[in-house]
Amino acid sequence: MDNQPPIEPNQPQPQGAGSAQPGFQPRTAPVQPRTFTTAPIPPRPTFSPPPGYQPVTFSDAPQPQILPQPVVPGQTPAYQPAASFQTPPTYQSTPAQPPKKRIIGWLLGGLIIVVALVVSALFGLRILQAQPTKAPQRVSDQFISDLQKDDPVGAYGLTSASYQKTYSDVYFKKIVDQVSKGLQGPTSVTERKVTKTTPPQAVVVYKIPTQYTTQYIKVTLENGDTWQVTSFAASTMPPATTTK
Repeated sequence: MDNQPPIEPNQPQPQGAGSAQPGFQPRTAPVQPRTFTTAPIPPRPTFSPPPGYQPVTFSDAPQPQILPQPVVPGQTPAYQPAASFQTPPTYQSTPAQPPKKRIIGWLLGGLIIVVALVVSALFGLRILQAQPTKAPQRVSDQFISDLQKDDPVGAYGLTSASYQKTYSDVYFKKIVDQVSKGLQGPTSVTERKVTKTTPPQAVVVYKIPTQYTTQYIKVTLENGDTWQVTSFAASTMPPATTTK
């Protein structure tokens, strides 16, 4: 940078093309404050009513007055409702059902009860019809199971006294040994019947499919004190279930 002498603010600077700008010259004359004057506000004009004007005055509406009721000693004063209290609307009950609709409802209810009784009676009758065949079938089921297991002693113990008089236990064992091998297979009951004779008799027919054919075993039972087997027979054709 060039070495130039410092600029004095109070000294005049030379003017020229290459000279610097004139320095700041402080004002020496004092500043006079300016004063502002405001125009006066004119007064508000007063209102004067027109000739013949009559002012209207409003009076308060009269309020209802509730006079105090005399109080008798020992008696609770009655409740005095407020002047603005309104009685609530009375409850309107549902009109009674017309007699015609009630009669139809009774008829439908009675019809439902009759149908329920008929169904119950039929169901009970079916149970009663099936009940007599359960006891003899339990005995015949055990008898067929003993034959398939080659258990002549168990099967012989289910026979009646008349059958045991006709066939000895030795002979019965020979029969069981012969038929046991041909009765291996699932069993199913094809027919069962109980007669109301004296003593009652029952017939149960079993179907046993084997390797070469289908065997039908007809077991006849009689009810003395208990159900007992009176006879049995095997065939390849469905036997008749007619009892004597």
